[in-house]
Amino acid sequence: FVGLNNTAIGVDALRENFDGSGNVALGFEAAYNETGSNRLYIANSRNNNLIVGDFSTGRILLNAGNTPPATLGAALQVNTVNAGDVGFIVRGASGQTANLFEARNNGGGVVARISNAGNTQLSGTLGVSGATTLSSSLDVAGATALSNTLTVANATTLNGATQINNT
Repeated sequence: FVGLNNTAIGVDALRENFDGSGNVALGFEAAYNETGSNRLYIANSRNNNLIVGDFSTGRILLNAGNTPPATLGAALQVNTVNAGDVGFIVRGASGQTANLFEARNNGGGVVARISNAGNTQLSGTLGVSGATTLSSSLDVAGATALSNTLTVANATTLNGATQINNT
């Protein structure tokens, strides 16, 4: 290797990297064709990259496959390998009390959450297209616009000013 500060553990790891620096490659042929800098590879062959990361952006890709992208598109990306695979699972601990998932804005405010019981809360605008089935209850605060067909079955309660047009 000619590059600086590279760590390669495995036969032919970082084999083609002569100028890059700050790379970490773990496994047989990990990062075999990588020529850049500040990358992380965990693989068991040049065509089977389990994890690829970019230290300069802090981004990571799981199930990267045989040709990981030059630029990772998200802070955390999970690729599914098979059509029947679930892409991401959060499994709560026994007696979980905290939210299972939170999305936060840059100020740290929660804009979306899924509670330990599966209740979902979103801030801002929610757009839904296609057929939608709601079970249990739906609470809406603020202006609500419905277009096309609305079908309501069973008991329905509307509080406050209600206007229905073109029925």
